[in-house]
Amino acid sequence: MNNVARKICFVTGSRADFGLLVWPMRAIRETPGLTLQLVATGMHFAPEFGYTFNAIREEGFEVDERVEVAAQQ
Repeated sequence: MNNVARKICFVTGSRADFGLLVWPMRAIRETPGLTLQLVATGMHFAPEFGYTFNAIREEGFEVDERVEVAAQQ
């Protein structure tokens, strides 16, 4: 078998999808040979939705990339 670590990237844009992704993300993080990458975007950075970016960190995950989007007026 190949000893090269595989990277798996998750993209989350809201608390709702993050809640669904947290279990497979934990499993990937704990699996030897797999590396978790996480991109946060969308409502995670919106104050009106509670700036849920902090919830990601509280769950013990590091965000590898932030993609902040401007709200349409």
